[in-house]
Amino acid sequence: MSLSYHDKEGVIFSRLEVAHNPAIAKIRGEFFEIENKFLRNYIQNEKVLVAGSGLGHDALELAKNNLEVVGVELLEALVIYSNKKAIEADFKNLKFICGDINKLPFKDNFFDSCVLNMGTIGNFDNKKEIINELLRVSNKLYFDFYPPTKKGLERRKEMYTQEGWENVLIMDNALVSDDGLYSKSINKSDIQKIANDLKADISFYTLNDFAVMAVLRSGDAPVFKMETIKGPNNSEVSFCPERGGIISSLKLKGKEVLYMDNDSFKDTQKNVRGGIPILFPNAGPVEDSRYKLKQHGFARTSDKWKADNNIEKLVADKKTMEAYPYNFSLEIKNDIEEDGSVLLSQEVTNLESNKDLPLAMGLHPYFRVPTDKKKDIKFNFIGGDIIENDVKNWSNDGTTSIENPKIKNPDEVLRIEIPDLGTLIMDVSQEYNRIWVWSQPGKDFICIEPAMREEGGLVNEPEMIKSGQKFSGKVKFSLE
Repeated sequence: MSLSYHDKEGVIFSRLEVAHNPAIAKIRGEFFEIENKFLRNYIQNEKVLVAGSGLGHDALELAKNNLEVVGVELLEALVIYSNKKAIEADFKNLKFICGDINKLPFKDNFFDSCVLNMGTIGNFDNKKEIINELLRVSNKLYFDFYPPTKKGLERRKEMYTQEGWENVLIMDNALVSDDGLYSKSINKSDIQKIANDLKADISFYTLNDFAVMAVLRSGDAPVFKMETIKGPNNSEVSFCPERGGIISSLKLKGKEVLYMDNDSFKDTQKNVRGGIPILFPNAGPVEDSRYKLKQHGFARTSDKWKADNNIEKLVADKKTMEAYPYNFSLEIKNDIEEDGSVLLSQEVTNLESNKDLPLAMGLHPYFRVPTDKKKDIKFNFIGGDIIENDVKNWSNDGTTSIENPKIKNPDEVLRIEIPDLGTLIMDVSQEYNRIWVWSQPGKDFICIEPAMREEGGLVNEPEMIKSGQKFSGKVKFSLE
């Protein structure tokens, strides 16, 4: 949809409000659901610009899963309206400002991502200049556009008629109406040419029968797809198969509990500092000539993970066999229970025909906590006093290790009072014999890591999985 910004603000308000009312605009409502899911899958834990933010709906959605969101809108009345909505929703990471997307008041690469949507790119005469400006201030640009297909044009005509436009017609690959609608189509090849001229990488994703999402990248900015599962009590889990299968986000009762260093997540040459990295086949370092394994194994850096609904899977290949000469299948399963707790299962299958598979895997959760409040964390479980008394060690790049209290008491869970977060409960199955605690000075996280063994366990004391057998560990996360 496109409206002339020379029109009265009241007209623009009314048109935008209808377009965002799914009871009236059913086709566009379905489209918005698809678009929001796409953006949620690709844009998380980032600093995001929404260009041409309108009534703020897209920015409000993005604010749920990102560090900071800024909406830029030409009309002051829309900015006032959107900021009011942000305050009502209690989004402290979201703001709207007046501005012209042709000349943005931000430094180069100020944002991780920029979103320009609702098909507006087709109506601009200076498409290349606008795309260039948006890529100047961000590493990645997302926008949807409408190709001029017969089916797509007819579907859009139906959509605009549904929204109340008068006498909608298809004219020269555009949708026009008697009361001011003008929505122009654009060919994929035209977008591709602009990207080529700007020396930007581009990918296209079909959203529905009339819209395509273009994703442009400047330089080496990566684009990783997230998978998100939602459940009761506003709990949700996001994971990224392309980035080591990492659990990138864990929301319990609507509250994000995981820390994420976005710079390390984007840099594939670095280990991710944040989320829940998957440690396999070893947790900790390995010093043995039989293996060519880095610290914490290869699963956390592999881009070979495959996702199917709530399950991620990694299987042995030539590269893994060179480091760890065993045929295996590793599955990570994320389940959200009826009470909103999240159950994470780590299951290994030995696919060898006639030999045992050694194992000492683990998980590496990073939880949010202000660095100056680490000393105030309370560990209310057997052995918790050891961790509290060793805070100077583990908060300064050392590791404190205790036996999983469930070994002695099957009913025991880890109850951790974390300032500004609440009481986190981790129900760690007995397969993880050890609990490691680690952090770094000046960093706002604490790692509480279920591990099968002490460091070196893959060599010194591995769990041996028989041929054809499975082995699994489970951790349930909840928040009081």
